[in-house]
Amino acid sequence: SYKSLPSQPAPETRQQVEEFSGLLQELNETRGREDPVTLRKRLAVLNALGERSLRLSAFDKARKQWTEALEIARRLNDRQAESSVIGNLGVTFKNLGETRRAIKLYEQQLAITRDIGDWRGEGSALDHLGVAYRNMGETRYAIGLFEQALAIHRKMGDRESESKDLGNLGSAYVDMGETHRAIGLYEQALAIHRVVGDRWSESNTLNNLGVACHQLSETQNAIEYYAQALAINREIGDRRGEGITLVNLGTGHQALGETRRAIELYEQALTIHREIGYRHGEGKSLGNLGSAYAALGETCRAIEFYKKAIEIDRETGYRRSEGIALWNMSLALSKLGDLAQAIANAEAALKIFEQIEDPNAEKVRQQLAEWRKA
Repeated sequence: SYKSLPSQPAPETRQQVEEFSGLLQELNETRGREDPVTLRKRLAVLNALGERSLRLSAFDKARKQWTEALEIARRLNDRQAESSVIGNLGVTFKNLGETRRAIKLYEQQLAITRDIGDWRGEGSALDHLGVAYRNMGETRYAIGLFEQALAIHRKMGDRESESKDLGNLGSAYVDMGETHRAIGLYEQALAIHRVVGDRWSESNTLNNLGVACHQLSETQNAIEYYAQALAINREIGDRRGEGITLVNLGTGHQALGETRRAIELYEQALTIHREIGYRHGEGKSLGNLGSAYAALGETCRAIEFYKKAIEIDRETGYRRSEGIALWNMSLALSKLGDLAQAIANAEAALKIFEQIEDPNAEKVRQQLAEWRKA
């Protein structure tokens, strides 16, 4: 059962710990030396340490490691290494909630990969850009980027990357309200993840299938998908993924009327997201806590959570999350009888939903029409 599993990173194996000790020793040995051979050795060490930090959700540590790696790659005039490090730095900033900064880095990565004819790097940059633009609410543009990446990966015969493209396309179509189409894409992706043994992507896609089932009101199926995803998150030590899955599980239990259980799950997620510095996850956890307390009739408490969520969503550039929090805030304010503020928040939500072509726009329009008549 997902209830009894511990919430902590999977312990590293003895071999991983020994490798880490060896990397730290090499890092110390290469410090301050400027000859090309030593610089290349230090670059390899920083890359390995950066990958480990990302795996353990130690994003601030990863940022420092990739930043030094980038300086070395540029000093060595190694454009392939430079583009790879820039992409990893972009992933790190995205996880730190700095989406716009991540986009600038991914665009630099894309330009270099095209300049040097690196197809694999180009596909990776297109994927990263697509995810970032989707998070910013530019879903149609993101779909175009994912389709370009998919074409490259299929041409290369890169099944693992192809599966990630299919999953990304699925998530974009969920945002557009095309849930059945998304499920077909997720199922294709899941089959490939299992063939190639990509456990991280498998858990991510199980989560996405859960979200899609939830949208179709298949709540029990959604919870089953989330439970499978959570077991994998904890098995592989993916704390960011664990936090996301806990939020999703909470929404499933809340839909079944188990609001107190949902609050427990949202609070576990919030703790994890704050520990690892994942600001978007923190904002989502706060917004969901708001909706749970609103369901319990604790409207003033809900509003405080929505305010914090909106502040983080604006800081991180997640426009869809901001729109949802504004919309929920407007419903809470209307319950308190503050119709003027309810309308103002709903109008702000509607503006976002229209800009990003979110299916929630029509529901907000109808409610605004009713409030304006009152």
